[in-house]
Amino acid sequence: MNADKSTGENTPKSLLAINCDNGKIIIWNDKAAALTGYNDSELKEMYLNQLIGGLENLLIIKNQIPNAYKSKPVILRRKKGPSVYVKICENKIIDKLNSLLFISFENISKHNKTESETCQTCLELGSPGNPSADNNDITKKFPTIIGQSIQNQKICRLVDQISKTDTTVLLQGESGTGKEVVAGAIHNHSSRARYPFVKLNCATISETLMESELFGHVKGAFTGALYDYKGRFMQANNGTILLDEITSLSLASQPKLLRIIQQGQFEPVGSSVTKTVNVRIIVASNINLEKAIKKNEFREDLYYRLNVFPIHLPPLRDRKEDIIPLARHFLKKCNLQLGKQIRDFLPETFSMMITYDWPGNIRELEHAVEHAVILCNESFISPENLPSKIIKCVSKVNTYQDDFGLRDRLNLYEKQLIKDALAISKGIKCRAAKMLKVDPRNFNYLLHKHQL
Repeated sequence: MNADKSTGENTPKSLLAINCDNGKIIIWNDKAAALTGYNDSELKEMYLNQLIGGLENLLIIKNQIPNAYKSKPVILRRKKGPSVYVKICENKIIDKLNSLLFISFENISKHNKTESETCQTCLELGSPGNPSADNNDITKKFPTIIGQSIQNQKICRLVDQISKTDTTVLLQGESGTGKEVVAGAIHNHSSRARYPFVKLNCATISETLMESELFGHVKGAFTGALYDYKGRFMQANNGTILLDEITSLSLASQPKLLRIIQQGQFEPVGSSVTKTVNVRIIVASNINLEKAIKKNEFREDLYYRLNVFPIHLPPLRDRKEDIIPLARHFLKKCNLQLGKQIRDFLPETFSMMITYDWPGNIRELEHAVEHAVILCNESFISPENLPSKIIKCVSKVNTYQDDFGLRDRLNLYEKQLIKDALAISKGIKCRAAKMLKVDPRNFNYLLHKHQL
């Protein structure tokens, strides 16, 4: 629905009116439609974060964009052609009852290139596809390591440095922080990239078979050895081997790994013939190796040979600005795998994902997005599509946070009562209103209020 003359159709600026509860675009003028390239039927299905980059992490708490964003260049993503810089000129409430936020903005890309180059908003908030990003941004060199956080940029710089050498690398971090992805990036940007990248999770191999898996065996070496077998190190010759969960390697096998690191030599199980390999070794662990040494579960001399170039991968809760680009990456992946065409996440869904602490880190985020994509039958993923564990955890945090007042808690309780009544009445509004002893005319207002 286009804005009429009274809301500013004669102004040269582009106008939007946004529902503050969910960020959906309610009203626009022809200037805004022309600048974005979307037609009326498309705009009425869109949300603010679909158009203006750098606002994805923004929670419109007080029904108004903070003054820090006023007159600052931000990115406007057009339907066709490159994104442009726009400046938010004005933002104010035009309808308190329905919580409509009025936004006026203008295209500044054509006015002053220097001014648009000063845009920092999108960089600070980790907006994907930001044209103001530095052309020398190290993260662009490693597209598989997704995110713009300071921590992620540091990891990319370390990967860039170490990939030029054959030095042994120790990756440490919680489970699910992306150690295998970083190891792959090191290999793919090294001189060994044209040779094999072999991966082995040491925790998945029994102690009795570990040496055979690593170093190979000859026919007849043990019961069931019906043929010669090349171990993982020989398979990785001239390439890279990743040994994940290295603390699961038995104390008996650790000296043989130490010998390969020092001399590049080993004997297959059942053979006295010494083999020589040229392999780049990367090891990963979600357990602190120094603590494992104190418990006599890991050899100290092996640790010092492995700890030549350590890289620590921080948990997702410590780099939450990477959640949005990661979630969008997994959304594209799931769309392809599941044959869906979901466009994006609702702003409140992002808000919930940012609030959650992600104990399973990136792996848990990927599974949560897959869960949401399976459940979602709309163009945008809503909070209800996320796994129940996340919804419960975030709801608990929101209910008892210090700035969560009585009215907010009552609104949550009211919303839950309405949802329960609708479920019992099988979606028949007049029945639900009767159950709650609410006038049917007022019930429609409550539905709109709580976005039900």
